[in-house]
Amino acid sequence: MKEKNKIEDIREYRRILKWKSEKKDKKLEALDKLCEIGNKRAKIVINEVVEATEDDEVLKKCIKVLGEMGDKKSTATLSKILECNSKFSIRKEVVESLAKTGGKEVIPPLKKASEDVPYVSGPAKKYLTKIKEECNNG
Repeated sequence: MKEKNKIEDIREYRRILKWKSEKKDKKLEALDKLCEIGNKRAKIVINEVVEATEDDEVLKKCIKVLGEMGDKKSTATLSKILECNSKFSIRKEVVESLAKTGGKEVIPPLKKASEDVPYVSGPAKKYLTKIKEECNNG
């Protein structure tokens, strides 16, 4: 896909995500498309949605997409969600996405989360177990 087309697509997805009257399934589809594009502009739009959305399903989708895109900015955004959101289902999704991104910068938020999100599964559980073992041994 040409860069100009990507920019136009990102603008359209941003419009879909910003309009409150837009249907949820269109918003979730737009997030999938932004993940496929995966460039800096797409990440900016996703971060804007994280800041603005009041819909838990859209927020969870953003969290999953950020986990798949996994970079330092995504890690920072996910860590902020973890600090500011008290809903268990959201926090669990953040922990699992942080575990997918990996890297040293996810260790502090995952350590903190391991105390209040004990019922995680898959990669997050393995990553948290590894962190706990490292803390106990070191």
